[in-house]
This record gives sequence, structure tokens and C-alpha cells, in this order.
Amino acid sequence: MSSTMVQPQIPKLTKENYESWQIQMKALFGSQELWELITDGYVEPTSEQEATYNVEQKILLKDQRKKDNKTLFLLYQGVDGSTFEKIAKAELSKEAWKIHGIFFKGANFVKKVHLQTFRANFEVAHMKAGEIISNYFSRLLVIVN
Repeated sequence: MSSTMVQPQIPKLTKENYESWQIQMKALFGSQELWELITDGYVEPTSEQEATYNVEQKILLKDQRKKDNKTLFLLYQGVDGSTFEKIAKAELSKEAWKIHGIFFKGANFVKKVHLQTFRANFEVAHMKAGEIISNYFSRLLVIVN
């Protein structure tokens, strides 16, 4: 009996596609039965706590660790080098996902504020008395660009 393992296509995160990337990663994690680790996470027991676990609990913990490492791996595969550096210190997949959200939602908020500022500057831009048309046009191009 042969086993064929299909490698999922992992979407790449860029500065412009966080929302669609997030949706695609949720679907990927859901298809791999990993989404619960992102939303709920799991508590890593201390070595003393783990020593008191019975065989069934140890098997369950080992499975949780394996799934969490798989989730982290998939997250690492979907990001570029600079984003990887931001999430690399996260020990659990839930932490890495939260870091993504904080970084990219914050960046999107700043982007929206900048766009609102540029729009306001553009809307109030008027040609000054005695100003040459080419100078006025240059000021508008600076705002547009």
C-alpha cells in the first residue's frame, strides 16, 4: 500500500495581502485540523506536571506538540525573512499568529491614517494667488505620489 502525501500550497504573506492571506491560512489550518491550536492554543506543562501524567495524557501531549510544531512550520513557510524574524521567538503557534495580527493590523491602521491625510491634503489644495500652474501641478503630484 502506497501513501501519497500532498504538500499544501502555502500562500505567501506580503504587506498588501494580509486579509486574504489570513483567510487562506485559516482554511489551510482547518483542512489540516490545526485551527484549534491557533484559536485555543494549548498549555505547555512544566516538567513536574508532565512527570505526573499517565500514558494516555503523555500521548495526547505529544500529539498536541506535534500539531503545534506543524502549525508553526506552516506559518514560517508563508512569510518572508523580516516577518519570520518577528515571529521566530514565539514558542507556540497561537503566539506567532497573534504577533502577525498585531503587526499587520497596526500597519494597515497606519496606512489608512496616511491615506486619509493625503486625501484631506488633496481636497484642500488650492492654487495660491500668483502661483504658476506648473508649481501648483507639482504640489498636486507630490500629494498623489
